[in-house]
Amino acid sequence: MEVDWINARNFVKFLKIFYNVTLKFSGSSYITSNSFFRELTTVYVGLSTMISKGNLHMAAMAICMKEKFNKYWGNIENINWLLFVAILLDPRYKLKYVSFGFSTMYEGDSYFVKRMTEKIEGMLALLYKHYAGSNSQTNSKDECAGQRDNYMHIDVEDDLTELLESQFAKHLEEEESVETKSEVTRYLLDGCKVDWDMELFDEMEKYDCTPNASTYNEMLGELYKVNNNGLAFELVGEMEEEELSLT
Repeated sequence: MEVDWINARNFVKFLKIFYNVTLKFSGSSYITSNSFFRELTTVYVGLSTMISKGNLHMAAMAICMKEKFNKYWGNIENINWLLFVAILLDPRYKLKYVSFGFSTMYEGDSYFVKRMTEKIEGMLALLYKHYAGSNSQTNSKDECAGQRDNYMHIDVEDDLTELLESQFAKHLEEEESVETKSEVTRYLLDGCKVDWDMELFDEMEKYDCTPNASTYNEMLGELYKVNNNGLAFELVGEMEEEELSLT
């Protein structure tokens, strides 16, 4: 009987990871696209931890679940790339979290991590070029304000998420500064805002007074319309196919 209770407690703790992710992604009144990559990393780490440190029963269950995880999300290159680009426009994470997340999931494959990180950065550069060169001007500040009204802050207790955020904060401290080369690079290398409880659009307002703020805000408004089920994003169809081929 005691063993059953121990297994039940471990099972609940294990399922909490997936419950929290499902809870966040099932919402419709707040933004989810910028949290996709963080939650993907959290699930991966949770499964790997249970396989390596759980008891035999939990490890066997985690192995089965990881097989399903790999079936749908294992091939990163088949996932909608804009879901990765979305996190670059979150000032808490930017490109450094992309590199951190890939390094966490693909430890030991530095070439793959470097290639994927550069590919996502290149995608952002192309999107910036597309918006910066567009003749149509929109009132992006009003658009951001409207989305901010619809944003609901989610406060979910999750030890694993907090652990990853703590590790990422340490990773930021160890990063060396690099000389900026372009407007996009300057944005990405501007220090990440390590405040996990802040509201995204409150922080983005700080970019309204910077050069090319309207371009960033327009990209922000469009990218955060992308949902987490991998549906096609209409902007991709508007850009030339050869520009999006970064391999």
